[in-house]
Amino acid sequence: MRWLYGPSLGVLYAWLRPALPPTALLRGPLLGGGVWLFERLSFPLLGVTHSPRTWTPTERRLLVLQGLVFGLFTEAALSRWQADGLGTGHSLQVGRGSPASPL
Repeated sequence: MRWLYGPSLGVLYAWLRPALPPTALLRGPLLGGGVWLFERLSFPLLGVTHSPRTWTPTERRLLVLQGLVFGLFTEAALSRWQADGLGTGHSLQVGRGSPASPL
């Protein structure tokens, strides 16, 4: 199921990212919270999970933790990618000087 909505959320996040706080420690939890909210609201409506009222406290905590870890690691990777100049449209040198696009 995630391969359906994951790319869409990624594009939306990339579009919103410049308007978010400048630090990865703030943007990561925002991304994770957005993913958590999306999954929390949409999965029961789509019949992917039972109603959240039937979830155990452990299941609720794990969904929050999963979202936060995803957001922090994704933002850390994007920040590193941007710091290395890979998100600027410049070509990346691979092998013996042959250019390769990072995208």
